[in-house]
Amino acid sequence: MNVTLPLRILVVGVVLLFCSCATQNATSRRFPAETSINPGAGRGDQLVADLRLDGRRLPVIIDTGASCGVILDKSLEPKLGRRLGTKKLVWPGGRATGNTYEAPPLYLGDIRLITGPHVETMDMSGLRVGAPVMGLVGLGCLEHYCIQLDFLHRKMRFLDPDHPGGKALGTAFPLSSTFISFGRLFAVRENLVGIDGVGSVIDTGCTFDGVLTPKLFRNWIGGQSLPSRASAHFPDGNLGGNHYTHLYLHGDGTFNSLGQLFLARHLVTLNFPKRIMYLRQLSPRSLADGSDFFDGFYPKSDGEHRQTFRDAQH
Repeated sequence: MNVTLPLRILVVGVVLLFCSCATQNATSRRFPAETSINPGAGRGDQLVADLRLDGRRLPVIIDTGASCGVILDKSLEPKLGRRLGTKKLVWPGGRATGNTYEAPPLYLGDIRLITGPHVETMDMSGLRVGAPVMGLVGLGCLEHYCIQLDFLHRKMRFLDPDHPGGKALGTAFPLSSTFISFGRLFAVRENLVGIDGVGSVIDTGCTFDGVLTPKLFRNWIGGQSLPSRASAHFPDGNLGGNHYTHLYLHGDGTFNSLGQLFLARHLVTLNFPKRIMYLRQLSPRSLADGSDFFDGFYPKSDGEHRQTFRDAQH
């Protein structure tokens, strides 16, 4: 009996079935739809988007500089069931003790977000964010997605991490995990001062251009030379071959960071699953230029500007 032909038919059938399943799985992957972000994002306020919990609108901070998953306001605790315990919450500029609950279904549009098994709660009424918020979404949730931030048009998009786009995304910066005192974050190898080998954390929760360690900050403002080649000096900066003007950087950091005000000068694509950030520069200047956000911070001359910075640091 000749079994060659039936065997070939069987093999072809299995291959076709596998390809069909793979295609179906690829096409069935769904991502949250494009959503609006608040008008003040990239202009001095926190980055805020709306989620849904039990059909209720839930404005939350989108913070890549927080290593947590999701934190909700304590007023939502009656909706969360039995308390499972407590947890210390630490972030740049603050700390609190939060209560732990089983994670409820949180939706962006009609897609449920990947949040992890638990959420924490805390009193968020004291946070100065430009508008009332009911929660915070940190890296523990965001790292599952490829997120594009379009501050100019006030949009946040969730892209396919395998096919986020082409050259229009801009310059690619590899992302690596870095561990700091309050958890794991993502960083690039570069910094705005242009010193080799010193990286920067990506922090959308930082509402200015970023933070430098005191040593780099003194070098940037011309107060001290470092044994390294710095390609940018006060008040400008460089990153990925692009030049930036009138940066608003703080100089008291335990690590360097790229803040939201700097990121907002670009179309930003944070492909966390593939560990790549893309920046397409839209403007060397800040979106907050012309507003009162910089009043008293950018005087007319660099000499006055430099003195204002020194005064602000003491």
